[in-house]
Amino acid sequence: MRKTGSGADVNVLGQELIEIMIQVLSIPSFFISGIEESKGMFGTCFSGLAMGLDKWSGLMEPKIMDGLVAGLKLGRVSAQDTDMEGIQASLATVLRSNVLNESPEPIKELITAFLQDFYGASSSAAPTLSTAKILSVSSVVSNIDELFQVLRLFQFVVTHKAGLVTVKDDEGDKDKKRKKKKSKPKKAVQLKGVTWFEALIQALQDTSNNATIPSLLAVAGILRAIQHAEDDPPRVDADSLALIQDLFVTSLRVITEELKGTISSPEDNIAISNASVLSSRIQACLVFATSQTIPNLPACKLEALDSSLLADLLLDYVLQQNEQKGVIPITEIFRTIAYEIAQQQQPQPNRLKLNGMTHQLLTTTTKGPLFTEIGRIARTIATLIETMDDWGKIEHLLERMHSFAINIHVDWSRCSLSSYDSFVIEGQQQKSEPRPEPDPETSKSMAMLFQVFKTVLFAYTMIFGSINEKWENATVGLTSQFDFLILDSYAHLFFITYKLGPGSFQVYEELITSILTRMVTSEGIAATLQDTDKDGESSNHHVLLNKTLKRMKPRAELGLYDPVMESRTLFYMNLLERIMIAIEEPFLEHELLPMVYPYLLKNDQRDLFESAHSVIMSVFLTNKTIAKQLAPYYSNLLLQHFPDQINIDQLRAAFTTMIKSLSETEDALAWLCVEKLLEKIQQYDTVIEADIKAQELSQNEQEKAVAALAKEQQERDSEKALVQVATEVYQDLSPQDSATQLPSLNTPTPSPPPLSSAVPPATSSSSYSSSSSVTKTTASIASLELQKERGQILLALFDQLSSLNLVFVQTLGDKIRELLSKEQSPVSRKALLKCILDVVGGPSVDQTKRDWAVKWYLGLVNEFGRGSSSSSLSSSLSTPISMSLHKH
Repeated sequence: MRKTGSGADVNVLGQELIEIMIQVLSIPSFFISGIEESKGMFGTCFSGLAMGLDKWSGLMEPKIMDGLVAGLKLGRVSAQDTDMEGIQASLATVLRSNVLNESPEPIKELITAFLQDFYGASSSAAPTLSTAKILSVSSVVSNIDELFQVLRLFQFVVTHKAGLVTVKDDEGDKDKKRKKKKSKPKKAVQLKGVTWFEALIQALQDTSNNATIPSLLAVAGILRAIQHAEDDPPRVDADSLALIQDLFVTSLRVITEELKGTISSPEDNIAISNASVLSSRIQACLVFATSQTIPNLPACKLEALDSSLLADLLLDYVLQQNEQKGVIPITEIFRTIAYEIAQQQQPQPNRLKLNGMTHQLLTTTTKGPLFTEIGRIARTIATLIETMDDWGKIEHLLERMHSFAINIHVDWSRCSLSSYDSFVIEGQQQKSEPRPEPDPETSKSMAMLFQVFKTVLFAYTMIFGSINEKWENATVGLTSQFDFLILDSYAHLFFITYKLGPGSFQVYEELITSILTRMVTSEGIAATLQDTDKDGESSNHHVLLNKTLKRMKPRAELGLYDPVMESRTLFYMNLLERIMIAIEEPFLEHELLPMVYPYLLKNDQRDLFESAHSVIMSVFLTNKTIAKQLAPYYSNLLLQHFPDQINIDQLRAAFTTMIKSLSETEDALAWLCVEKLLEKIQQYDTVIEADIKAQELSQNEQEKAVAALAKEQQERDSEKALVQVATEVYQDLSPQDSATQLPSLNTPTPSPPPLSSAVPPATSSSSYSSSSSVTKTTASIASLELQKERGQILLALFDQLSSLNLVFVQTLGDKIRELLSKEQSPVSRKALLKCILDVVGGPSVDQTKRDWAVKWYLGLVNEFGRGSSSSSLSSSLSTPISMSLHKH
């Protein structure tokens, strides 16, 4: 490695700069004494120089420039002894000064010294010339963000020196805003031909020819300044824009060409096909420079670049799992979580502390200089993919993203913190289990962890969207492989999407819809043009689609034991519902439906439960052959689990969909399912009737018990009266009479028993009455619930008036008439007629049944609708059926 300069050389240079600052800039002596006492003398001198140049720029002499150039040429001594802010501030001040407008040579010397000598490494830093060019960044530079400041430095200089800054108006001054809107566009800034700009470009061209990373960052900074102002896009002349675009593309192309030789050079004995030989600093600088500029470059400029190599480099850095070499070190994060939790003592499991390793790692990751640029990086990869013509290389990128998604899914399923995941908690709430709640410190760490997860999901969606737009020119077989990689990646990341909630990620929803629509339509169209059966009917055109579904199908045994794995099952069932029309019958019958059946009754996780029923509904809606075998089983299942697991809305929707589907092919089977509703109503009638008889019998027994109690009470009252009379007679007798008539037994006169002992407590009768009242109330509530459920089944039965064909709808009408005739309450009849009218008068009844339905309903009104008045209706609203129907 080249010797960058001894401490004595630095001290000599520092003394020379101090003398210049004292003589030319008149820096106060107390400031100079502070400089001499500081350890970072070299960088601090630059800081003081920046302050002086900003105030006395008109007094600059060539000796100052010579001192700056000489200091920069010494290179970096150490990362600690150099004040980078001071050095960059002084450089920015010099480049912005008006004195150098007519002096291009000092600018060239200053930029060359800054980019090559100060940041560059020696030629002995690498074994070959090619590697030396690529790794021309000083090994002393340890902070990546310091290199990024090079880009920001040149962006700042050009933006301010060229006057590309947009000054914001005062928000309270509405008149200025109106004037600004009405003002004419400003004239484009002319940069080409300007002395300082030409000198700047010339200096960068000289350094760019050496393929140095610092020079690429500087060019990227100038290009970004021209592409982006602080508010509005800056308006510069087309020639200036083209000039800097060409310079950036040339610099980037030279570096990528050198990268090809470095990665695949046989002289270096490197036998790998990725960019892992690059240092993390070099790769990070490439990612940062390209992400700031490439998305806004025209497609014609990108044709000169090796888009596949650049996309692979960018994706490699994003998906690196190592903490020291990647934007999202996902493996390192999970390893740190497992280690920190393993070190904890009971009874505080699964707890992360704010001063723990996990929180520090997540903080470093989320606040990293490139993490906030993930959106730009993903957009850059998407832009590069749009210019790529090699589908094999695009597939390679997708395979890497697919593998990364699988790793995240598996690591999260094994992580103990997944017990706090919203998808898992939802299932535990349905089981009435105690909901696990993380402590506040763990919650903060988990919030940052899911911030990382969501960032991955957003980046994937942006990249997948660009690939989806290229599918118009791809073959059907190739897109099938892309379908699998994209959809299966989303399946493994669905635990993240689930946390976002439905409808919260519109771009994701649109992308999934676009892919599924293309899967169903494009393959069928292509096959229709090429393949037909002997009978002239088109054959199955969705072979590739079904192969994709087979490859994506989750293993059932995993989902039953791992709640995180079930999130993937939920995503898969959502897909089945939307593309059921294209699924093959054997695959559906033998593989898909057996996977769905367990979730029809497993309502631990509500979304899984509802998605499973939606899949069955889609089977009926698409008129699958298996629907005929499925109908009896499914109708029994719905009725058996109503209303505990299936509510009335789900029951009505399921039966209506099923009966309509069956009516198109099998009228008899449709009627069989309707008969199951009639049987269910009959079962309710039987139970309700038995309950009423039981209540009547219980009431008779209660009356007998009350009568016996009253008789017993009457007898006791009679005895009490006799005792009282005898006592009064005895007290009225004289002593003589008592002596002659009643013998003396030398015993005290017995006193009458107290009233409390002669008569049972009054609470005995009331307690018995209260107990019987509670029993009667409980029985009444149970009866009301049964009658309410019966009324809801009636609603589901009425719905089938619009589902059945005319041949069976008349039979259903007769059955409904029988049910109405059994209703003894006029109010209940009127309520039922109102519900029937809602069905008959609605749009769901087609024209083939309209005339019959109207005549039939009017007949019901004439037969059952008379005699019901508003007074009787209001007085009978408490009847069970009326209550349930009106409430519904």
